[in-house]
Amino acid sequence: MPLLDVLKADWRANRDDARIVIVMTLFRVARAARGTGPRPRRWSLPLIALYKVLVAWVFTIDLPLGVQVGPGLRLQHAYGLVVHPATVIGARCTIYHGVTLGIARASDAHGPVIGDRVTVSAGASVFGPVRVGDRAMIAAGAIVLSDVPAEHTAIGAPAKARPSKLKPAP
Repeated sequence: MPLLDVLKADWRANRDDARIVIVMTLFRVARAARGTGPRPRRWSLPLIALYKVLVAWVFTIDLPLGVQVGPGLRLQHAYGLVVHPATVIGARCTIYHGVTLGIARASDAHGPVIGDRVTVSAGASVFGPVRVGDRAMIAAGAIVLSDVPAEHTAIGAPAKARPSKLKPAP
Protein backbone atom coordinates (compact mmCIF):
# COMPACT_ATOMS: atom_id res chain seq x y z
CA MET A 1 0.00 0.00 0.00
CA PRO A 2 1.47 3.43 -0.91
CA LEU A 3 2.69 5.60 1.96
CA LEU A 4 0.12 8.34 1.31
CA ASP A 5 -2.76 5.83 1.50
CA VAL A 6 -1.42 4.44 4.79
CA LEU A 7 -1.06 7.98 6.17
CA LYS A 8 -4.64 8.82 5.18
CA ALA A 9 -5.90 5.70 6.98
CA ASP A 10 -3.94 6.70 10.10
CA TRP A 11 -5.24 10.28 9.91
CA ARG A 12 -8.84 9.06 9.62
CA ALA A 13 -8.40 6.68 12.56
CA ASN A 14 -6.97 9.44 14.78
CA ARG A 15 -8.73 12.53 13.41
CA ASP A 16 -9.90 13.60 16.88
CA ASP A 17 -6.37 13.68 18.37
CA ALA A 18 -3.83 15.93 16.62
CA ARG A 19 -1.03 14.62 18.86
CA ILE A 20 -1.51 11.06 17.61
CA VAL A 21 -1.80 12.26 14.01
CA ILE A 22 1.67 13.80 14.48
CA VAL A 23 3.00 10.60 16.08
CA MET A 24 1.69 8.35 13.31
CA THR A 25 2.86 10.70 10.55
CA LEU A 26 6.37 10.87 12.00
CA PHE A 27 6.38 7.09 12.51
CA ARG A 28 5.40 6.35 8.89
CA VAL A 29 7.71 8.94 7.32
CA ALA A 30 10.72 8.08 9.52
CA ARG A 31 10.19 4.35 8.91
CA ALA A 32 10.02 4.92 5.13
CA ALA A 33 13.10 7.18 5.20
CA ARG A 34 15.06 4.69 7.31
CA GLY A 35 14.72 1.96 4.70
CA THR A 36 14.65 -1.77 5.24
CA GLY A 37 18.37 -2.49 5.54
CA PRO A 38 20.16 -3.29 8.79
CA ARG A 39 21.48 0.29 9.04
CA PRO A 40 19.50 3.47 8.47
CA ARG A 41 20.25 5.66 5.50
CA ARG A 42 22.60 8.46 6.56
CA TRP A 43 20.29 11.24 5.34
CA SER A 44 17.40 9.86 7.41
CA LEU A 45 19.20 10.19 10.76
CA PRO A 46 17.92 13.72 11.62
CA LEU A 47 14.34 12.62 10.94
CA ILE A 48 14.81 9.48 13.06
CA ALA A 49 16.27 11.61 15.88
CA LEU A 50 13.31 14.00 15.70
CA TYR A 51 10.92 11.03 15.84
CA LYS A 52 12.65 9.54 18.88
CA VAL A 53 12.86 12.82 20.79
CA LEU A 54 9.31 13.93 20.10
CA VAL A 55 7.51 10.59 20.32
CA ALA A 56 9.48 8.80 23.04
CA TRP A 57 10.57 11.68 25.24
CA VAL A 58 7.73 14.17 24.82
CA PHE A 59 4.72 11.93 24.14
CA THR A 60 6.06 8.92 26.17
CA ILE A 61 5.22 6.45 23.41
CA ASP A 62 7.77 3.70 22.73
CA LEU A 63 6.88 2.66 19.16
CA PRO A 64 10.18 1.64 17.51
CA LEU A 65 10.57 2.10 13.77
CA GLY A 66 11.17 -1.65 13.41
CA VAL A 67 7.58 -2.47 14.36
CA GLN A 68 5.41 -3.55 11.42
CA VAL A 69 2.12 -1.66 11.67
CA GLY A 70 -0.85 -2.01 9.33
CA PRO A 71 -2.80 1.05 8.17
CA GLY A 72 -5.33 2.77 10.37
CA LEU A 73 -3.72 2.20 13.78
CA ARG A 74 -5.73 4.13 16.38
CA LEU A 75 -3.93 5.13 19.56
CA GLN A 76 -6.26 6.19 22.37
CA HIS A 77 -4.59 8.12 25.21
CA ALA A 78 -1.36 6.42 24.16
CA TYR A 79 0.78 7.55 27.10
CA GLY A 80 2.93 4.75 28.43
CA LEU A 81 2.64 2.58 25.31
CA VAL A 82 5.62 0.19 24.99
CA VAL A 83 6.03 -1.97 21.87
CA HIS A 84 8.95 -4.33 21.21
CA PRO A 85 10.51 -4.02 17.71
CA ALA A 86 9.70 -7.68 16.94
CA THR A 87 5.95 -7.01 17.26
CA VAL A 88 3.57 -7.03 14.27
CA ILE A 89 0.34 -5.00 14.49
CA GLY A 90 -2.42 -5.53 11.92
CA ALA A 91 -4.69 -3.03 10.19
CA ARG A 92 -7.28 -0.88 11.95
CA CYS A 93 -6.28 -1.86 15.49
CA THR A 94 -7.00 0.26 18.56
CA ILE A 95 -4.48 0.42 21.40
CA TYR A 96 -5.09 2.27 24.67
CA HIS A 97 -2.69 3.75 27.25
CA GLY A 98 -0.36 1.73 29.41
CA VAL A 99 -0.18 -1.21 26.99
CA THR A 100 2.93 -3.37 26.65
CA LEU A 101 3.47 -5.58 23.59
CA GLY A 102 6.76 -7.41 24.01
CA ILE A 103 8.85 -10.52 24.29
CA ALA A 104 8.69 -12.84 27.28
CA ARG A 105 12.41 -13.67 27.43
CA ALA A 106 15.54 -12.27 25.86
CA SER A 107 15.87 -15.47 23.81
CA ASP A 108 12.52 -14.87 22.03
CA ALA A 109 13.10 -14.13 18.35
CA HIS A 110 9.53 -13.04 17.70
CA GLY A 111 7.14 -10.76 19.52
CA PRO A 112 3.37 -10.76 19.48
CA VAL A 113 1.46 -10.81 16.20
CA ILE A 114 -1.69 -8.75 16.55
CA GLY A 115 -4.36 -9.41 13.91
CA ASP A 116 -6.58 -6.88 12.13
CA ARG A 117 -9.20 -4.84 14.02
CA VAL A 118 -7.94 -5.93 17.42
CA THR A 119 -8.62 -3.77 20.49
CA VAL A 120 -6.01 -3.80 23.26
CA SER A 121 -7.46 -2.09 26.32
CA ALA A 122 -5.72 0.05 28.95
CA GLY A 123 -2.99 -1.56 31.00
CA ALA A 124 -3.01 -4.84 29.07
CA SER A 125 0.18 -6.73 28.30
CA VAL A 126 0.88 -9.28 25.57
CA PHE A 127 4.16 -11.17 25.96
CA GLY A 128 6.04 -13.62 23.77
CA PRO A 129 5.42 -15.11 20.33
CA VAL A 130 1.66 -14.89 20.87
CA ARG A 131 -0.88 -14.61 18.05
CA VAL A 132 -3.98 -12.52 18.62
CA GLY A 133 -6.63 -13.28 16.00
CA ASP A 134 -8.60 -10.78 13.93
CA ARG A 135 -11.33 -8.82 15.72
CA ALA A 136 -10.20 -10.09 19.14
CA MET A 137 -10.30 -7.92 22.24
CA ILE A 138 -7.79 -7.81 25.09
CA ALA A 139 -9.49 -6.64 28.30
CA ALA A 140 -8.07 -3.91 30.51
CA GLY A 141 -5.28 -5.23 32.71
CA ALA A 142 -5.15 -8.63 30.99
CA ILE A 143 -1.80 -10.39 30.77
CA VAL A 144 -1.76 -12.46 27.58
CA LEU A 145 0.78 -15.30 27.46
CA SER A 146 -0.93 -17.62 24.97
CA ASP A 147 -2.74 -17.29 21.64
CA VAL A 148 -6.13 -15.59 21.46
CA PRO A 149 -8.44 -16.90 18.71
CA ALA A 150 -10.21 -14.54 16.33
CA GLU A 151 -13.33 -12.86 17.73
CA HIS A 152 -12.49 -13.85 21.31
CA THR A 153 -11.89 -11.66 24.36
CA ALA A 154 -8.87 -12.27 26.60
CA ILE A 155 -9.65 -11.56 30.25
CA GLY A 156 -7.58 -11.87 33.43
CA ALA A 157 -4.03 -12.47 34.54
CA PRO A 158 -2.96 -14.77 33.02
CA ALA A 159 -5.63 -14.17 30.41
CA LYS A 160 -8.13 -16.77 29.33
CA ALA A 161 -9.81 -16.39 25.93
CA ARG A 162 -13.58 -16.48 25.76
CA PRO A 163 -15.87 -16.05 22.77
CA SER A 164 -16.58 -12.36 22.46
CA LYS A 165 -20.08 -11.04 22.91
CA LEU A 166 -18.90 -7.54 22.14
CA LYS A 167 -18.13 -6.59 18.58
CA PRO A 168 -15.23 -4.21 17.89
CA ALA A 169 -15.90 -1.04 15.95
CA PRO A 170 -15.87 -1.50 12.13
